[in-house]
Amino acid sequence: MNKRYFTFFLLMNVIILHIYSVNTFKIDSIVVKHAPWHLETPANVTCRDFENEISYEEYHISDSAVISDIVKEFYSLKESHAKTLDVRCKLYLYSQGFVLMSACMDPYHILYDGVLYNLPPSLKNKIDRMHKNSTPKISMKKDLSSERGFPFPNGRDSLFSYLSSELNGITRMIEKTVSLTVNCQIDSHGNTIKVVVRNNDHNNCDNVKKLVTKLKEILVNDIKWIPDKERFPFEVVNIPLKFLADD
Repeated sequence: MNKRYFTFFLLMNVIILHIYSVNTFKIDSIVVKHAPWHLETPANVTCRDFENEISYEEYHISDSAVISDIVKEFYSLKESHAKTLDVRCKLYLYSQGFVLMSACMDPYHILYDGVLYNLPPSLKNKIDRMHKNSTPKISMKKDLSSERGFPFPNGRDSLFSYLSSELNGITRMIEKTVSLTVNCQIDSHGNTIKVVVRNNDHNNCDNVKKLVTKLKEILVNDIKWIPDKERFPFEVVNIPLKFLADD
């Protein structure tokens, strides 16, 4: 079979399965968590961290006609090639008390089931009308400077401990303290896709080069982050590291 048609066949099956799942399990309520579309924040807000980082108002929808109108919007989504997402709205679609699906939006895009799409203006208008004409059930106030959740099992300290142990053979040979800033691009499955390391001290001796090379190998080959379908494709995790020289 022609590769192009095979890829198209797989894509159509994925779309059909999404629609089938929505129709098979009747959606009986939708929860909308919404913040001002153009609210300024210190950094882009991710889908995963939206509720922890930003103030929002929560709306509950139970009208079957409104629910049907919103669900239909998901049938015609067009994939986007954008590289960033700054979340200002999150939808939870419920069936008999269970979350069937969720989606995150900024003013121009919608992240659904790990894929980024263009946000249909009609869906954005529906949310804007609801925000204007409805009374929120809950108003959550958040400190925008609050620390983000760290997507590694048992937290940041657990990662630092593991890296320190694995790199001990090299760090013992370092004569001066080394400060590194590490940016890891990770996917929704918890894999490290790319690692960029900035040497803050500009110390380029051979042992530091070996350290950076080994660090990249560990992050790509050994580290498994917490999987998350709501993670934006190739999300970046910032890791500040400092290796102290032996006295």
